Amino acid sequence: MKCPNCGAEGNGKFCEYCGCELPRNTPDTILNNQTNSTVINNYYSAPQQTPTPNQTVSRPYIQAPAVSGKNQTVALVLCIFLGFFGAHYFYVGKAKIGILYLLTMGLFGIGWLVDIFRIATGSFKDISGLCLKKAVSSSHTPATYSSSTTVISAGTMDLNKPYDNMDGHEFEYFCGDLLKKNEFSNVEVTRGSGDQGIDIIAYKDGVKYGIQCKCYSQNIGNKAVQEAFAGKTFYDCHVAAVLTNQYFTRSAKELAEHNGVLLWDRNKLEELIGKANNN
Repeated sequence: MKCPNCGAEGNGKFCEYCGCELPRNTPDTILNNQTNSTVINNYYSAPQQTPTPNQTVSRPYIQAPAVSGKNQTVALVLCIFLGFFGAHYFYVGKAKIGILYLLTMGLFGIGWLVDIFRIATGSFKDISGLCLKKAVSSSHTPATYSSSTTVISAGTMDLNKPYDNMDGHEFEYFCGDLLKKNEFSNVEVTRGSGDQGIDIIAYKDGVKYGIQCKCYSQNIGNKAVQEAFAGKTFYDCHVAAVLTNQYFTRSAKELAEHNGVLLWDRNKLEELIGKANNN
């Protein structure tokens, strides 16, 4: 189904690219005839044989964080110039609080100042409890080769090379080239040291991704999720993700689900390689 915010095709409850909630076709169980997979309460099972009636098979996955359709910049401008009258609350659908601000001159000016700070830092939410959408600059220009970032050019890495034997830095460039061939744009590898938890910055369908790459010999734990979540804020990304050649521990999955960090494991990596080779 198509995302009402960014227009990208996707399945599940939230858009994989911008995090907005996707429209639901039916509330309960749908059989996808093309992939023979079952959709149960918006969770997708792995492809399997056609299920028998009343059979329920599901495999939860980490969802992208939902994002409001209301723009953060618009809300900030309304708050600065018309905040005393509650304009920013009316904008995000909180009419009752807006009326209260209108009658109290922005709760005597104190609430107005607090709201400016909350909107600027991204903690202000709409009536549905969703964070406001950040604008992506159309004039974004990738950095040139420097000590801080390196722009990836498609075709620089052999995608059929065994990635398990790569060192960390080589794996980052491998993943960067892989994302480039999967229609991500402005793909940049951050500097090796002091990268603040993000190894790759990339854009797709107007969404800015901050991605940490982990080439390990064992499953990935909480630390990678924590670093990616912190790096998302540092680089002002819409979505944080961890991409690895392994899988994730149960604890890491729980933390990622709570923090809204995408977990791309070995299966996702192979999927990206397959799509890149078919392009």
